[in-house]
Amino acid sequence: MNCNMTLIIKIKLLTKDTLKKDKYLKQNPPLCGIITLNRQHNHNVDTCALTVHLKSSLSLREKFEAHFNAGLSPAAALRFEESILLGQENGQELLADAHYLPKVQTVYWWHRVWRLFQFGPLQSPLKTLKSKIPNYSEQGRSHALFVNDAEISKEHDVIKFTI
Repeated sequence: MNCNMTLIIKIKLLTKDTLKKDKYLKQNPPLCGIITLNRQHNHNVDTCALTVHLKSSLSLREKFEAHFNAGLSPAAALRFEESILLGQENGQELLADAHYLPKVQTVYWWHRVWRLFQFGPLQSPLKTLKSKIPNYSEQGRSHALFVNDAEISKEHDVIKFTI
């Protein structure tokens, strides 16, 4: 950012001669240093933009994963959370805080990781879906999986999960 703000700290030598000559060292207690502060910033310092860069919490990630499990896309999940935050008293401030609303690319990354865990790689999701059939049965969800023993390149191959 190349900000022009500077902080200069000079420590004075404390001897008999400097105690006699220096007006700052003559004071009681002696002031043994000079601090010079140049506060000329070339950017806005009266902003809450820094809170956008905070790391999002694990509970926030779990909340977004619950949205993904409910069928929301990353964009829809973000809009939903934005609407909740705007309904609060200090909603505008909360929108700029990554503890309450993460960056867009963070939500899309969470969705990519969630999708990989739920469905496996996009190129071959069948293996992951087959491994989840017992879990669906335990939860009482119906499922139907009709797959030819060969790869899923045939027209009659059908994978249907009803939740």
